[in-house]
Amino acid sequence: MPEKRELVRYVMKEHQASERRGCRIIGISRSLLHYCPNTARDLPV
Repeated sequence: MPEKRELVRYVMKEHQASERRGCRIIGISRSLLHYCPNTARDLPV
């Protein structure tokens, strides 16, 4: 999904679109744009 995040940022910058509009154009939710995975949970027990 990093590619789609970059596409949203491109749309926002080049077309002066809002975050909401950029996400709608690319087809992702706004929460996904801000989601940061918790990699600490992948450690062995």
